[in-house]
Amino acid sequence: MQPTQIQAESTSATPSPRWDGAPRTDVDLIEVTPAITLRGAGLYLVRHGWCQGDMYADPEAAFPAACAIGAIRMAVFGTPAITVDPGGAYACASAVGVLADHLVRQLDVPDPSDALTSRLGIGLEQIVADWNDDPARNVSHVIAALYAAADEWDRMHRRADLGEPVCCGMPMRLRTYPVMPDSEPVKVYFCATCQEWALADDTTPCALAASDGAR
Repeated sequence: MQPTQIQAESTSATPSPRWDGAPRTDVDLIEVTPAITLRGAGLYLVRHGWCQGDMYADPEAAFPAACAIGAIRMAVFGTPAITVDPGGAYACASAVGVLADHLVRQLDVPDPSDALTSRLGIGLEQIVADWNDDPARNVSHVIAALYAAADEWDRMHRRADLGEPVCCGMPMRLRTYPVMPDSEPVKVYFCATCQEWALADDTTPCALAASDGAR
């Protein structure tokens, strides 16, 4: 085979879909979930440090200390440089949304613009940024929240995969009610956000009465 033939074959190959143009590997075929991104952000802060007030302490550094959002971006892109990559931008937005959801629902962080309900990307980033920059915050709080939000996402989607109902973006809470003596209790799922009920495996009048009575 002549060198010119090798060159022709290499230039006619399909361009790499990666943001950095590097060859595609088996790792690129793995579905990167928000949980994976959030854990990567937590690990980044452990290794490279945390900051407040700006996305990065030193944007010119290869691996600068970062705020929560900056750590998420580093986990996705691997660089503090502004990168045009729709897939990466979606991965960042998804992870930020999951973290914001965790902060508001589990840690009682204020949501003054009601961004969580409207799912506004800018508002969700603001929730995370304001929480990160709180003078009472420290790096341990941020790392713990990143890992906890990741665990919550995995738990929610694992339950959905098992066929258990999800409502308002969260798993419904399971409650059981006895219908008759010596009978299997009825599984009733309850959404703490919108107050809706879902019966799992029994739609008899007795079961419906049990859920209506519990309401």
